Amino acid sequence: MLFQSIKYLFLTLCCLWLFACEDCTFTSKNSSEVAVKFFLSAQDTEVRFDSILTSKGGHIFYINDRDEQGLYLPETSEEILTIQSVKLSLNPASDSSAFIFYWADRKDTLEVIYERQIEVITPDCGFDQRIDHLQVIKNTFPIDSILVVKPHLQINDDNNVEIYLSE
Repeated sequence: MLFQSIKYLFLTLCCLWLFACEDCTFTSKNSSEVAVKFFLSAQDTEVRFDSILTSKGGHIFYINDRDEQGLYLPETSEEILTIQSVKLSLNPASDSSAFIFYWADRKDTLEVIYERQIEVITPDCGFDQRIDHLQVIKNTFPIDSILVVKPHLQINDDNNVEIYLSE
């Protein structure tokens, strides 16, 4: 009887050990980048930016040195970033991020807040971070309106925030 109990205990432990070993093939669908899409008047389809920075000084897009007002000046018109949408990396260690856009002799900011939800997958695989409840709390763009169309960020998103610029 004792031998049979030890045998079952040994088999149970072996099974648990085998199932505890994971290959860690988990792939997250969550993203830490917010996709921002710009809309202009009917005749324009793209916005021309000189540079885009994070509030901490990190460069998302950079062209040239600053002028005396602190604005970035492109060397040639070909160096201006012409975009309809841009993906902005959020600060993974904070619940807010801010971005500075230099364009058309302007300096505008966009500040967003969000909730970070961290889930441990397994001790071997690590964790997954979900960004949810995205909100725009401040912007200085000359806008008609700004909409958060998808507040939960995923890797295949092409549009989370829409900014409708006024003329």
